[in-house]
Amino acid sequence: VSVNQVKITFKVDKGPVVFINRIEIEGNTKTRDKVIRREILLSEGWPYSAARIEKSEERLHRLGFFEEVKIEKEKGTKEEELNLRVKLKEALTGTFSIGAAYSSSEKLVFVTEITQRNWLGKGQKVGISAKIGTKSSRYSINFFDPYFMDTRYFLGWSLYNYEIEQEDFTKDAKGGSVRIGYFFTPVFSAYLGYRYDDSKLKDIRDNTSVIIRESMKIHTTSALETGINYDSRNRFFLPTKGWVNSINISYAGGILGGDSNFLKLTGEHQVYFTPWKNLTTHLKFGYGYLTEGSGKRIPVFERFYLGGLDSVRGYKYGDISPRDSTTGERIGGTRMFYFQGEGIVPLIKSINLHGVVFYDMGSVWSKDYPFKSSEVRKSVGFGIRWLSPLGPLRIEWGYNIDKKPKEDSSNLNFQVGGGF
Repeated sequence: VSVNQVKITFKVDKGPVVFINRIEIEGNTKTRDKVIRREILLSEGWPYSAARIEKSEERLHRLGFFEEVKIEKEKGTKEEELNLRVKLKEALTGTFSIGAAYSSSEKLVFVTEITQRNWLGKGQKVGISAKIGTKSSRYSINFFDPYFMDTRYFLGWSLYNYEIEQEDFTKDAKGGSVRIGYFFTPVFSAYLGYRYDDSKLKDIRDNTSVIIRESMKIHTTSALETGINYDSRNRFFLPTKGWVNSINISYAGGILGGDSNFLKLTGEHQVYFTPWKNLTTHLKFGYGYLTEGSGKRIPVFERFYLGGLDSVRGYKYGDISPRDSTTGERIGGTRMFYFQGEGIVPLIKSINLHGVVFYDMGSVWSKDYPFKSSEVRKSVGFGIRWLSPLGPLRIEWGYNIDKKPKEDSSNLNFQVGGGF
């Protein structure tokens, strides 16, 4: 070794492998032990893993059943054994509400809703709701079991009846769906489902678009649906890391019957990451493809439209759509894409209030109204997100970058209250 160098020798003595002796759970007065244990990625007799404990805490948080989750280590009766104590503080999972809610797309809505996200402590979700507003009325009942019969299969079903007033027509619909799927891993799943819908259009002008008039003859949709989903977010509201990837395919008509006949594919891919300590970056890309079956019957309400909180903010839902060249009515498209990029920062951590700035873009087109780069709509804006006593609240203002004649220069998207 030279004068300016130091030689260091590391000596590591490998200790004994430590195993889990017992897992004790406390604080769960409503939630059954099995609901908690199936989210813990360790069992009695397994080797201890700090990484698995951290992931187990994340999974328990993601359930939304607990305000606080902590897994602590305790010495066992033997040197090579450890006990784990899962300390929980349960949150309210059932709600009964009679009140009002508001969204920029549906305006004022009066809500009566009963929801239980942890039915009988089994981790099942049950919901019944009635929503009557200035532009819509909705009645629905739904059920979801993430571990059907204590297996990796999940089961869900829903029934609905609603009326929605849109710019060019009013839609009455009733129907239901059922879906069964399987979790291949804790974050990756696939499903197969069936949907039946009986819809009617009314309040249509005499000189309306041909596509809308033809849709008046298409009432029933009988569709087989399938898809895959990957969701590794660390939590569902305001996540700071993780991926969400989903691809869904729906086929209606043919041997399934019904008036509609089409094949629809949609996909969405999201990523959350934290490049700096208090800044969360969220990127989302979505797309859709719709094609006619041999019957060539795609109702206007199955076509693609963009605008609003979930696609391109700064526009109302349905604003981004091909327009009939004769009547000027929005008729939807058979192809679409959208992109959202946003930065999220905490404003008041104690009440979980966050600020957001964003840039969105998207377009909808079809064979008769082909894609044009000049028709890609873009917006920028800012807003706040808050986990309020009424539920998640979002207020986001978007500015239309490339405003066209007769278009609004901006739009305020607002959502709060049950079901939005």
